[in-house]
Amino acid sequence: MSELHNDDIDVSHRRVFFLLWILVFLIYSNTLHAEWHFDDYQNILENQNIRIPDLRYQSLSKALTHSSDVRIYRPLSYLSFALNWHFGRYDVFGYHLVNIFIHCLSAGILFLTIMALFKTPALLGRFSGSESFIALLAATLWAVNPIQTQAVAYIVQRMTLLASLFYLLSVYCYLKARLQPFSRPKILFFLACCLSFVLGVASKENALMLPMALLLVEIVFFQDMADPRVRRFFLGAIAAGGVLVLVLGFALFLREDPLAIFDGYNNRFFTLPQRLMTQPRVLIFYLSQIFYPAPTRLCLEHDFIVSTSLFTPWTTLPAALLVIALIAAGILRIRKNPVLSFAVLFFFLNHLIEASVIPLELVFEHRNYLPSLFLFLPAAVGIKWLFDHYRVKSRPFYQVLITFVVLLLIGLGYGTYVRNRVWETEYSLWTDANRKAPGFNRPVHNLAWTHYERIGRYDLAIWLYRKAATLKMQRRSHRAMPFNNIGMIYYRLGDYKSAAHNLQKAHKIYPGSETIRFHLALAFDRQQQWEQSLRLLNPLLQKHPKNFEYQNLKGTILLQTEKPTEALAIFRKCLKLYPGRSEPALNAGVALSAIGAYPRAEHLLKYARSKGADNPAILLRLIDVNLKTGDNREAKKYLRILLKNDSIVDINSALKAYARQPYTETGPNSAIERWMQLNLQTATQKIFITESS
Repeated sequence: MSELHNDDIDVSHRRVFFLLWILVFLIYSNTLHAEWHFDDYQNILENQNIRIPDLRYQSLSKALTHSSDVRIYRPLSYLSFALNWHFGRYDVFGYHLVNIFIHCLSAGILFLTIMALFKTPALLGRFSGSESFIALLAATLWAVNPIQTQAVAYIVQRMTLLASLFYLLSVYCYLKARLQPFSRPKILFFLACCLSFVLGVASKENALMLPMALLLVEIVFFQDMADPRVRRFFLGAIAAGGVLVLVLGFALFLREDPLAIFDGYNNRFFTLPQRLMTQPRVLIFYLSQIFYPAPTRLCLEHDFIVSTSLFTPWTTLPAALLVIALIAAGILRIRKNPVLSFAVLFFFLNHLIEASVIPLELVFEHRNYLPSLFLFLPAAVGIKWLFDHYRVKSRPFYQVLITFVVLLLIGLGYGTYVRNRVWETEYSLWTDANRKAPGFNRPVHNLAWTHYERIGRYDLAIWLYRKAATLKMQRRSHRAMPFNNIGMIYYRLGDYKSAAHNLQKAHKIYPGSETIRFHLALAFDRQQQWEQSLRLLNPLLQKHPKNFEYQNLKGTILLQTEKPTEALAIFRKCLKLYPGRSEPALNAGVALSAIGAYPRAEHLLKYARSKGADNPAILLRLIDVNLKTGDNREAKKYLRILLKNDSIVDINSALKAYARQPYTETGPNSAIERWMQLNLQTATQKIFITESS
């Protein structure tokens, strides 16, 4: 408290960082064991590209692409996930620890950036002796605000965290370069600014707005816009910067067909004009959340009404006018109040990508992480002015102000801690979303998918899926996905007819879904309707020739239709593309065994075992191949391993699954079953008796 009485608060940056980081870490400590959520599954858990076996260049370079796509996509973000995967696999602790660390770094760099802003011509001397206090308070208000929980606690939003970190670092380096009196450090800081920009774009596309943000910094803090020549020059620079951002965006992310960005509206229940009319209301809603971030107002899914005209709902036109007024005020007040102008213009500028024409979801709270960086700077300036004013005018009110600020920080931190609890489990997250948006499809759907289906409550999951299909949704595909998921439940239960029925219903509702098409191909395959399965599968393979699941299914269909040579070619291709997986080696071994190439089959099956550990399916194939070559000793060795690692029930299940696989001899005269009759262990005889029955 005594430090607040000093105009010049002498706090070393190292000490400030340490205290700030400790505070942030404590607030987010209850997220360290929070479960995987939502897009985490597709981007991390189901993403084979990040499952790197080592840290060699070949493995790391594979992680730079997303899923089965060959494009480099947010490479820095995926590389960070790959490193987390290498060291921690499925353990969420390491992923959350990295997210919290990035958030702490951003808070520290925000402090340094604000300190640098105070040295610019527009602010130099305005806050003499108060810079550290204002910078620390602004950075703390931003870092502990509950609005940031979605970006920090939600693992996959590391993309947002990294993009914002490097974006902010680039702004800081630009400021340092502009403030340097000597050319050599000036050049080094400009190079660091450019490198940070590249790293930001490599994390997420939002960082593309950086050139415009640097122009904003230059205009607000360095230039005299009263000079007509300067004004004309920077109007041209703004136009050139906008063109640069568009060119970079098209070149990096929309190379094939720039207009394809609008195809997403085919899967939406709102049009482009409706989205543009709705976004001003969304932006005002974001501002209300930022300055009144009660946990009860925060939610992963918001049931936000779409504006269908400027008067429906009635708040549409007032919101649009308010946004225009705020931007206009920000521009007009640049000379008199550069801090407030910069904060307002920076906020709207950095919402431009996700609040404009791109057919994204209407509302997501993590989108405020970057735009809100400087919003608390004017608030901190105002609080410091109040302290200085009432310290002289009214000592009691000054003490009240100090108490208020302390309680504000405690309240924000506690609110963040409370909000973090919602992210602990899938059940808590989607129950919270369903309570706050009861008429919306996704919370009900995801409660079934991420909780009840995973704990085996298939009856309740199916009931929730059917309910979800009747609720309001943001995408047309969301009406189809409940039937897709019902179909896959029946698929896992072995009821392939019911699976195909529900998957056909899903495919009819949304024929453009590759996921549904593939699942339906799987259901047809299980019913031995191979022509129908291939009819669905071949277009997928034409579009994604390197997708393992698609290639693997086609290969197994070729095996089942007695085309082992063609199947072998596919499995060899899969083996080349995915050397770290056991399935292509296992399947190639089956194909080689089918054409009588037993030694080569055994070699590949051993390789499959080295990648897939002691998988019962691989061990049974090794037993089969060794029996066919007459090597009973090797067969007996693999049987011992099988009996050692698995229970009788598990082995019996594996034998039943093995009997359904292509090119498997079954019946009392098959090689394996004849061998099971040899004088081995009683357990083996039990397996044979159960299988025969």
